[in-house]
This record gives sequence, structure tokens and C-alpha cells, in this order.
Amino acid sequence: MAGRFLSLFKPVARFVPEIKAPERRVRFNEKLFWTALILVIYFIMCQVPLYGVSPQPLGELAALRIIFASHRGSLMELGIGPIVTAGLILQLLVGANMIECDMSNPEDRGLFTTASKIFSIIFTGV
Repeated sequence: MAGRFLSLFKPVARFVPEIKAPERRVRFNEKLFWTALILVIYFIMCQVPLYGVSPQPLGELAALRIIFASHRGSLMELGIGPIVTAGLILQLLVGANMIECDMSNPEDRGLFTTASKIFSIIFTGV
């Protein structure tokens, strides 16, 4: 059973997008097509500048940009940072028993994933 904290995310869980397992075996060519399409979208987003942000790189943050897959001054400014940070913080809270979560229970695992997605959106806004 989910702890009190994770139970707070039950009402919003139905609004958070989720990827379901495929009902059929996906062919390699289809996987290759979707991967190439997403890669093209990613490269386009890396080239679209954000209004008001200077694209000049900061030397001291260059190493972090490599780690978080971000590009200065583009739509990919944040990279994967928010999702990594949200997941890491929630896992630390579960590991320290500050949040009650049983990862072998599918309901708890789903609520944990929902909480991670919600916190990622919050971290992106902040």
C-alpha cells in the first residue's frame, strides 16, 4: 500500500502521460524509424534559440552541460537535468525511509513514477 505522501499523487496520476508496453513485437526497422525521427526533433530543438538567453557558453559550466545533455541558449537548455534530479531526490527519500514506497508493488511503483514526473515539471518551471 502506498504511503501517505505517494497517495497525494493518485488524483493526478490519470492526467500524467504514460507509455504502455507494445501489444505486438516491434520490428527493428520501425524502431529505427522512430529513433531517427526523435533524433531529428532533438537536433532541431538544439538549434532553436530561447528569447533573451545569450548563446555564449560559460566555461565553468561546460562540463555540466555535457553530463546533462544541454545546449546553452536553446530549447534543450535544461537537458535531462529535471528528470534526473527529481528521480534522484525521490529515490534518496525512499532510501532514507522518509517516504514509504514498496517497489515490488505495481501501484506504489506507478505512484512513484507519477511523483517523479510531477516533480520534473516543477523543477523545469523553477
